[in-house]
Amino acid sequence: MNLTTALARFLIFPGLLRGAGAWFLLWVERKAVALMQGRIGPPFMQPFFDFIKLLGKDSAAWGLPGC
Repeated sequence: MNLTTALARFLIFPGLLRGAGAWFLLWVERKAVALMQGRIGPPFMQPFFDFIKLLGKDSAAWGLPGC
């Protein structure tokens, strides 16, 4: 294993674990809040769907003509 492969594994793998953990904790938080309010709550894939929706949005360019 060379240095670049070891560095990539060291930097990317923990990031993937943290991202999956954050996704799960966000879903748990939304589900808990919904249950406290007497609602059903979001499906498990909702944070992923929200992220895809965010990628499709246009950025706002303030103060530019034609916007």
